[in-house]
Amino acid sequence: MRDAIQRVIASEAAAKEMVAAARKEAECVVSDARCQAQAALERARQETRAEAERILAAAVRQAGQDKQLCLDQARHEYEREVQLDPDVREALVAEVIRVVCGAARSGEEAT
Repeated sequence: MRDAIQRVIASEAAAKEMVAAARKEAECVVSDARCQAQAALERARQETRAEAERILAAAVRQAGQDKQLCLDQARHEYEREVQLDPDVREALVAEVIRVVCGAARSGEEAT
């Protein structure tokens, strides 16, 4: 009987050691998993930040190109609208001279 009790006590001690070892191993596994999760999270953050910076840089480049295109179109339209036919230009210059000279003569006559 004494042998049976000693075997039970030994079995309980061995079981306690196994449970303690299993807990220690589980804590190690959980700790490693946490470390790996933190590292993966940090990598994901860095990748996301880098991608956001690439997207932002592309958007800034595109906005600059769009702005330049808009300015070029406006300049071309302005040049197209402002260009005068040489005959029209001469007629306008003659009319301006006539009006200015006529106004100057009218002013001379009034004095």
